[in-house]
Amino acid sequence: QYMRAALHFVDRFVCTSDCTARDLEAFARQHGIARIDVRVEPLGADPVAPADTAGALPDGLAPRKFVLFVSTIEPRKNHALLHRVWLRLLDQGIPQAAGCKLVFVGRVGWNMDALVQDLAHNPRLQGNLLHLQDLPDGVLAALYREAAFCVYPSLYEGFGLPVLEAFSHGRAVIGSTGGALPEVMRDFGPLLDPEDEEAWTETMAQWITRPEIVAAHEARLADFRPTSWPEAARRYFERAAEPFSA
Repeated sequence: QYMRAALHFVDRFVCTSDCTARDLEAFARQHGIARIDVRVEPLGADPVAPADTAGALPDGLAPRKFVLFVSTIEPRKNHALLHRVWLRLLDQGIPQAAGCKLVFVGRVGWNMDALVQDLAHNPRLQGNLLHLQDLPDGVLAALYREAAFCVYPSLYEGFGLPVLEAFSHGRAVIGSTGGALPEVMRDFGPLLDPEDEEAWTETMAQWITRPEIVAAHEARLADFRPTSWPEAARRYFERAAEPFSA
């Protein structure tokens, strides 16, 4: 309802991704507006600060022995897929053989009660799938720094900031094709269909059992150059202030 109204009073929209801009333009056309003023300016990611390297891992986690997913727990983020994938991998004995765990970091959102209850009470997941929330910045930085790799299976993203955060810490990411994630991931990691459970199971199994695959993706991150938050803000205001067409 708000966006329908905004189409009539907003002079310029600044979107965080080309994907979001395309969706907004399609939304406008669906509501009878052929053209709106849209600019695109991606979000930023500051380099890792020295103060963020001093945090310690939570109890029960060892360096390079866990897979990390940072996100609010809600349906769009697709934790349910990783939940199913991890149970399949456990059935195959893959995480146990590697001493590897899966870690969800994020607050609980809406409509996820059943999953959260299973995380807390399913004996098959005890000790090998952890849910953490409300962490200090230093602890979150330690999780990024020490993860074996990160995953981002979201069904749709307008951007996908945790991917940039993982890259900034030198961590490789398995991402999804959902929304703007291909724009953020670029060619730094594989992009999987967020509904292809088989592909996620196979790829995560390979990355857990073959560290050389992960190392190869990490090596490519030497070419990753994030836009800082101050620079992203400067560019945002430049887009907002660009002259309007007649």
